[in-house]
Amino acid sequence: MTERPSGRSLAGEQTGPPMRSMGVRTSGLPCRANHDCEVVFNVTPSDSMDALREAASRRNAHELEAHGYTHIVTTTLGPSTFAQGPAARRRGRKRREEELNVI
Repeated sequence: MTERPSGRSLAGEQTGPPMRSMGVRTSGLPCRANHDCEVVFNVTPSDSMDALREAASRRNAHELEAHGYTHIVTTTLGPSTFAQGPAARRRGRKRREEELNVI
């Protein structure tokens, strides 16, 4: 692995002396095992799902090999309702109990 100008390591990228990071994050998938680990895996081309899966696979392999870490997903998201648009509005007059509950 080589060092980026930001000081973060990337597999198969730029060679030469590393420069220190000034709080600038690089794009890509960073190592999740240790906050001190500066390895980042690039997704190239950035619009390819296959490239994203491949970078994630390389990151998982690095985390297991270098740190003995296996990521466990803690939340599972369901399907998004965003594409369905806004909820349908109710037509007609409010029911009597709805009128009474208004403060």
